[in-house]
Amino acid sequence: MTEQLDESVNKLDRQLRDQAAEAEERAENEHRHFTSLCAALEKNFAEETQELEKQFTDVFAEHDVRLADLNTLIKDQGVEMKDACAELARRFSDENAELERQLEQINVHLSEKVERLDDKCKRQFTDLDKKFTERTSSTAERVK
Repeated sequence: MTEQLDESVNKLDRQLRDQAAEAEERAENEHRHFTSLCAALEKNFAEETQELEKQFTDVFAEHDVRLADLNTLIKDQGVEMKDACAELARRFSDENAELERQLEQINVHLSEKVERLDDKCKRQFTDLDKKFTERTSSTAERVK
């Protein structure tokens, strides 16, 4: 019986060593598998990160160009607007001066007309007063 027991123990020992060796081999295989998966993921992550950084850099550079163009356009339009405003101010000043000149001419013309009309009215009033006085005198002489 000890032989059988020794044989059973040896058999169990071999089975246990075989199972341990299989488990160790399986663990090493899985470790290699997951190590290669992690390496592939890291590689993909690095490549995608580089691609995103490149895209970001390209977009950033494109926006810099656009902003520079907009800045130039704004400056150019600012100069144009300043020039247009200066031209409008000059034209307003010229037209205002012309209107003031015309108003002065109209004022002089109307003043002269009013003065002539005033003189004419005074003469007519004087003539009428003279005629009235003459007629009143002649009526008074008749009445006497």
